[in-house]
Amino acid sequence: MRVRTTLGLVALVLAACGGSDTSDQPVPPVQQVLDDSHAAMAALSSAGFEMSVSGAPIEITGLEFVDAEGTYLAPDRGEAVLMLRLGDITIGVGTVSVADRTWVTDPLTGEWSELAPGIGFNPALLFGDQGWTALLAGALRDPVIHGFERGRYVVTGTAPAERVERLTAGVVTGQEVEIEFGIDPETSLVETAGFTTRAPDGDTVWTIRLGPFDEPADIEPPVE
Repeated sequence: MRVRTTLGLVALVLAACGGSDTSDQPVPPVQQVLDDSHAAMAALSSAGFEMSVSGAPIEITGLEFVDAEGTYLAPDRGEAVLMLRLGDITIGVGTVSVADRTWVTDPLTGEWSELAPGIGFNPALLFGDQGWTALLAGALRDPVIHGFERGRYVVTGTAPAERVERLTAGVVTGQEVEIEFGIDPETSLVETAGFTTRAPDGDTVWTIRLGPFDEPADIEPPVE
């Protein structure tokens, strides 16, 4: 199944982030932009990120996912705080991942516990070989560059279902999506991304903002 992004999603995201108006700057070939971006993203030592959803609700372990904010530390560490909703109550859950190990906090006690391998929200997957960098390295099908808008190149393409499953921490399965990237022309870093998935209750719009980049970070297992 191929799901198209909500019209104008990236334009809205980029407008919210600021930047200049559409420019007449020459646009390079899309493959050059993707190759440069892959090299830049693969070279990162760290990156912050924010992820949010709107539209049809997304559930994680029985709770409605609201948003997440965290940090990736190369090559395989990540930490985040997930905001989850239960009725009228919003709960913050901490998560830390080191390689294939993931720990989360109990929403009631705040105590850390380790999950079984492959379970839980692993922020490092967003940036690793199976995440964003994999799409930039060739997994993105039929890429198109739409020009230089509000300070960034806008690139779209189709993300295969297995990549979408990784990027949504296993929440979305069996769906191809059209994804839109906002790429800084000077650094070649991906600064925004957006896509839409389909749920029984309707469409869910996913918005991701990346940065700051290469800032000092220290991510260690919370318990042993």
